Amino acid sequence: MVELLYRDQKTPVKEREEFLIKVKNLFRKSITLETCNRVEVYYGEGEIPYSTARHLFRVVSGLESSLIGEIAIQGQVKTAYKTAVKERAVSSSLHQLFQYALFVGKKIRTETSISRGAMSHSQAAVELLMQKDIHLKEACITLIGVHNMNKKILLYLAGKGASNIYLGNRTFTKAEYLAHKNGAKAFYLGDLSGVLKISDIVISATSAPHRIIKKEQVPLNRKILFLDLAVPGDIDESIGTMKNCSLYNICDIEQAITRNSDMRNLEVYKAEKIIDVELQSFFNKRRLAYA
Repeated sequence: MVELLYRDQKTPVKEREEFLIKVKNLFRKSITLETCNRVEVYYGEGEIPYSTARHLFRVVSGLESSLIGEIAIQGQVKTAYKTAVKERAVSSSLHQLFQYALFVGKKIRTETSISRGAMSHSQAAVELLMQKDIHLKEACITLIGVHNMNKKILLYLAGKGASNIYLGNRTFTKAEYLAHKNGAKAFYLGDLSGVLKISDIVISATSAPHRIIKKEQVPLNRKILFLDLAVPGDIDESIGTMKNCSLYNICDIEQAITRNSDMRNLEVYKAEKIIDVELQSFFNKRRLAYA
């Protein structure tokens, strides 16, 4: 039987981090979905419980996301599936489940407005900065990590007039390439302490298993706003207690965003109706295939 273990945004970040370390690569024939606000492991073969299929269909459609209808989850599910297929054996049941789930997610975004205007975490991060008393055109902004989220943040910041941006990454050449493309300045992570001395805003989102920014690296006399978009977290939590520093993690960012709930709830209802129909279709096809 296909089974599911998961921790989502209702679970404290630290508990999610510990869960990820514990279950990663633990199961054969498994698919691990790891995002900013959830860790899910699908494993096993044979029968697929209705509740498991329904959950995955809702996840890939953005109905289980903190930012309802967010677009990134579709690509994250697809990446998790392809990575599992490439790195380990995946049962035929998991193949069928994930392929159909990706079809459902695409259908819902085509036939409803669930993702129209939906905010990604990168948009949410910039929105949070806009709510603070910070002049982005004058601020020195440091980004750590090279991936789609930070690429989008760079674009959003540029659109808001920010021009003094530093980009660091474990692989310097990747940071250099992205920085050059977007008018930013690349730096080696080994130079992070020096960069922090001139930073007003620091946004970190890497896949590192350990803290990237430690308390002793932060200058005592500089006011800095930190955004930690990583799971596990990149920034020492004690930095948030420092006199001149503010620290927001992924949960804080999600809670800081207000949304138009009336429009979104209407689209959620439409999406749920599509999921009900597609669940019936999925299990009918499986029954016919094994009849």
